[in-house]
Amino acid sequence: MIADHILRAAGIENFDDTCEPGAAHALAIKDGTIIAVGGDEILDHLHGHDTVLHEFPGATITPGLTDAHAHPVWGSIEIGGGLDLGSARTLDEACAVIGQRLHRLPEGAWITGFNLDINVFGGDPTGAVFEERFPGALISLMTRDAHALVVSPAVVDEVGLTGNETFDDASQVVVGADGKPTGFIVELQAMALILDHYPDIPVVIAAGHVAHQLRLLAATGLTGLHALDFTDPSEAVYREIEATGELPLRVRCSPLVPADSGRGVWETIAAQQSLAGRRWSVEGVKFMLDGTADNGSAWFEHPDVFGQNQKPLWKDVGAYRDAVRFFTERGIPTATHAIGDQAVRFALDVIEEVGRPEAGPHRIEHIESIPDDLLDRFAALGVVASLQPVHSR
Repeated sequence: MIADHILRAAGIENFDDTCEPGAAHALAIKDGTIIAVGGDEILDHLHGHDTVLHEFPGATITPGLTDAHAHPVWGSIEIGGGLDLGSARTLDEACAVIGQRLHRLPEGAWITGFNLDINVFGGDPTGAVFEERFPGALISLMTRDAHALVVSPAVVDEVGLTGNETFDDASQVVVGADGKPTGFIVELQAMALILDHYPDIPVVIAAGHVAHQLRLLAATGLTGLHALDFTDPSEAVYREIEATGELPLRVRCSPLVPADSGRGVWETIAAQQSLAGRRWSVEGVKFMLDGTADNGSAWFEHPDVFGQNQKPLWKDVGAYRDAVRFFTERGIPTATHAIGDQAVRFALDVIEEVGRPEAGPHRIEHIESIPDDLLDRFAALGVVASLQPVHSR
């Protein structure tokens, strides 16, 4: 067999402890598949007239990297159509960015944004300032942790929010002293009331946004990512991209199991496990046991100085236990968003009760703040600690 491509470098990291350092420095590829890894014998036996030799002197070739926690469809659509407020350190700077976009849009158009630092408000987040600066404008900005929105009074009126909305989970439409919505919308079920009113984006446009972002990720060395959601239009977007080409990397999707949902919902999500394309598949499910510390919706053993961060997102944690058991018994691995120490502890307790599914280990996401006594339990139970670098500071 003759290789299509041979890569040669100073070394290849193949994570084989039996291999002497530097012993492997060449690999051969045929039809997109690595067929051999080794030394100079690769060139002796697999190099042909049409083989392309790629030289990387002084470099080390590593396996492709995988981003274990991403939201490629939702995130790419937000990036493609919204304002990035990540550089805004003050409310004036945020409003300057909004004003520049608003100036170019027709009257009545939505202004959406992401990466908003809620600290720019210097207190409780409120959308009232947007009405003062941009009267009547429809403005909806997602916070940096993607677990809340700050919206203008015009959006509150457009959606018809009253502050009396109730949710299956701990989501909320925050109200002020007057009992009226402040424009601070916390957690996904409440946020959905706003997001459902965003202007529709054609699938082909959404697919373009997603493909563009995935190409950027692939250029950094990523070959795969875990999409910890599978909400609309995810399936349509992946199929649209593969109808005209290939996904730039492999995507493993884990649909979100809504907080306090029941068996009917779980069965529907379990049935999605058979969905797949050439480079994407549904494998696993995602839970959110709590929210975020910034929004006061994380589940800590002790409340913070504001009396917040003391409750789970699931109002019925027994239902969470039942749901994890439901999927585990069907061989489906779970990933649980758990930020507070009590959320992590409870997730580990449940995993210890239900055991490990056939398809792979359970995971706990974020684990931003945990006591030392929980660390050894991850190893003892074989649970993946999915900690993002941004949360390790």
